[in-house]
Amino acid sequence: MEGLFFSIGFLLGGVVGVLIMCLLQINRIKKVVKQPLT
Repeated sequence: MEGLFFSIGFLLGGVVGVLIMCLLQINRIKKVVKQPLT
């Protein structure tokens, strides 16, 4: 049972990490696009 909970937590943590990385990349792209216009 402990291994099951550990694997589920690891998968959820990985998904959350990927989502955070995607959001950071999108924010960087938006900033880079806005800079030349101003």
